[in-house]
Amino acid sequence: MRSDVVRSDAGSAGSFGSWLRAVGAEHLIPTWTPAASPSGGADGVRSDRHLACSDAVARFIVFEGGEASGKSTQASRLAARLGAVHTREPGGTAIGAGLRSLLLDARTTGLADRAEALLMAADRAQHVAEVVRPALDQGDHVVCDRYIGSTLAYQGHGRGLPVVDLKRISAWAADDLWPDLIVLLDVPPEVAAARSGGPRDRMEAAGDDFHDRVARGYRALASTDPLHWVTVDGTGSADEVEAAVWRAIAARLPELAPAPRIGDEPTAADDGSS
Repeated sequence: MRSDVVRSDAGSAGSFGSWLRAVGAEHLIPTWTPAASPSGGADGVRSDRHLACSDAVARFIVFEGGEASGKSTQASRLAARLGAVHTREPGGTAIGAGLRSLLLDARTTGLADRAEALLMAADRAQHVAEVVRPALDQGDHVVCDRYIGSTLAYQGHGRGLPVVDLKRISAWAADDLWPDLIVLLDVPPEVAAARSGGPRDRMEAAGDDFHDRVARGYRALASTDPLHWVTVDGTGSADEVEAAVWRAIAARLPELAPAPRIGDEPTAADDGSS
């Protein structure tokens, strides 16, 4: 098992835990205690929730951002650079692909916000069990396009569901597996609009007010957890953003810095000609 997944042995608190107790399902209560967030408040999730031990080999890196932020492109490029498993949510498994179709198909109507959040959690539970944790356990880096941050931004800030409850549900669904680093690609609405084209899926068509709330939610998440989130300006070209992303990752996870870019030519120092 991975040594860098830190767990707590204390019980949970709050409405979700109370409901589980009420229905006799105490064994499903997530194992963490409310911890003070970097801003000084209690966010219902322990402060060490995704700290990695210094001797860990595999790293779990997630890209987050709004629509047309470029995160899918950058996740693909980073995975290639690291030789990592490249995956996504929703839809990173065969079961998840069916859930993704239901969640994003513009023909899906009448889906309650809580049902949407629970379907996202179901996708995540399958994804972690089938793809993410097995890869990490065998020592492979994982780069994921969206993860728990998307639930907090979209279903929490966007739909207006309680963020603390969503954190608890997501933590349970993910078996308390949190990323080592979350890269938020921040793009102004006008840039995202200029990049968008073609038919819009159900989430993309949710409206400007919804996406404004999502963007503000992402910034709030990053600002209250600066130890694990890093924000990168996503307005440049794909190559410019990639360079900025790599600088940020190398600064936060320096053990990854020697990883070569596929196709890079060796320097004089690398090839021994100096």
